[in-house]
Amino acid sequence: MKKIFIILIIVIIPVLSQAQTGLEANTFFTKTPYRNLPGATETEIAGKALKDYNLSYYHGMSVDSAEDYLDRIQKMIEKDSRNATDIEKKYHNGRLKYCLLSFSNPSINRYLVYIDSGKNKSGRITMVYMEGKATRDDIAKMLRKK
Repeated sequence: MKKIFIILIIVIIPVLSQAQTGLEANTFFTKTPYRNLPGATETEIAGKALKDYNLSYYHGMSVDSAEDYLDRIQKMIEKDSRNATDIEKKYHNGRLKYCLLSFSNPSINRYLVYIDSGKNKSGRITMVYMEGKATRDDIAKMLRKK
């Protein structure tokens, strides 16, 4: 049993760490500067815990005081928007405040959500990557409930 658990860990961890591969926003989830910002929180979930949501993987990260990185983070979102199959964006005073990007293919749906809840160039930035069988409408409903 112990050997099976170890094998599962060896196989699953590399797969999870590659989930956002191909997205510019992968940098946000994998690079140290963002993870080390004050108030940074990160959540990664896979498997049965997401079954009720029709998702197989969830990776979210929030950072406070991201003003030094805000332009760079928003450029990631803009680049990923170019490859999205569906885009919903909201701006306030010319600044991107919310974005839901869908990346659909025959085998799995992928979603990237960006939320800027700060004022001016300070505050909280949240980015969430999700994948699974959930539709874009399912994701939008989940976000409205929050």
